[in-house]
Amino acid sequence: MSVLENLRIGHEFIASRDGPSFDSRMEEVLAVFPEIRPKLGTVAGHLSGGQRQMVAMAAALMPDPTVLALDEPSAGLSPRNAELLFEIIHRIAGSGVTLLLIEQNTRLGLGAADNGVVLVAGQVRLAARAADILADEDIRRLYLGGA
Repeated sequence: MSVLENLRIGHEFIASRDGPSFDSRMEEVLAVFPEIRPKLGTVAGHLSGGQRQMVAMAAALMPDPTVLALDEPSAGLSPRNAELLFEIIHRIAGSGVTLLLIEQNTRLGLGAADNGVVLVAGQVRLAARAADILADEDIRRLYLGGA
C-alpha cells in the first residue's frame, strides 16, 4: 500500500464518524511529518526504515488520539535516524498527545519523557521525573549504560 493508503486506513477504519475530515486531518498529521509528504504515492514498503516508522506513527495519529503508545520506535534505526525520529516524537508530545513510550535507547527515551520508569527483571526499580533519572550518576551507571 502507498503512504497515502496507509494514512487513509488509519483515518477511515479507526476515526470516529463525527471527527475531522480525512483531508483536514491529513494536513495536520503531515505538518508533524513533513518528511513523508513527498512520498504519499510511494509504496510504504519501499521506504527506508525511518520513513516506514514515520508512516506507521502518522497512520496512528490519523484518528486524532489523545494517547499514543510507541513500543521501541528506534529499533533497527541508525543513531542519526533514531535522533530524527525522536525530534518527531517531541513534536507529537508538543501537540498535546500523551505518549506511552517503551524504549531501550534510554537516553533518547528519557530525553523525550516527562517521567520515567526503570524496570529490572520485570520489576519497577525506580519511577521518577525523567530529568532526575538522567541526572543520577548511580542510576546511569547501574541501569543506563555508563556515565
